[in-house]
Amino acid sequence: MGSLVKVVVFPQAEARYRVVDELKRRAGEELVYNRIVTVIPRSDVESVTYDDREGHFERGIKLVIPLKLKVSRGDVPLRGSEVLGEDYFRLEVEVPEEVVTLRGEWRVKRKVTCSFFYYVDRDLEDVAVLTSAEGVKAINGAVEALRMLHIYVPDTRLELPRGQKFREMLSRLGELGWISISEIQDVSIRFAIVSGRWLERHPVVSDLSERGQVTALVINKEGLRLILSVRGIYVQQRLAEVAVAERVAEVVKVLKEFGVFKPG
Repeated sequence: MGSLVKVVVFPQAEARYRVVDELKRRAGEELVYNRIVTVIPRSDVESVTYDDREGHFERGIKLVIPLKLKVSRGDVPLRGSEVLGEDYFRLEVEVPEEVVTLRGEWRVKRKVTCSFFYYVDRDLEDVAVLTSAEGVKAINGAVEALRMLHIYVPDTRLELPRGQKFREMLSRLGELGWISISEIQDVSIRFAIVSGRWLERHPVVSDLSERGQVTALVINKEGLRLILSVRGIYVQQRLAEVAVAERVAEVVKVLKEFGVFKPG
């Protein structure tokens, strides 16, 4: 199984530095940002062990469940990396979820975990990468509730360029593996995948890029196979998170140069 890299671009480098400084300051903290209430039917109570039971209803026991945001430093300092900052962070956010059972819907919590890496390259001073697309939404929900907006992470999406800029970008990124296209009205194709060797040189690809109908693509670069889509960059090889963040740095730099990253 590979790894998804969610690239986030801050309005300016200072905003990213503020987030990094705040994460350093908060490392080791576990903060309650919200609470949810659920009810366990009495017949099921014997198997439930929660410390924060509060109140009794006729139909069961009410549980008040805290939702927490936890910030910690990565396991190993990255002092040997020429690309990444010395620290990286692990963020765990507990989010509410509805579970449907035969007895109805239960409100429970689920943990969303992601790592936060930042670059020291001057061209990427306003960029960070997270290892979960869902993590951005979860983190922002927690920090908004806590009013800790110094840790707010701007949502960012990928929007591929068109025409000549698209072809120039491909020449910098690597060999094109395949592309995904959508909504070609004149030939009644709603979705298709086009593949082939030297695909980046094919006139069909040029035509599709002019129309803005390339929605995702696969790039082969220096032994990596990368899927680029609106969700982010997916590395198909199984690598450690640190290695992924390091090895996609050049790809991120090229994409940023071509204005691919847009506010989400």
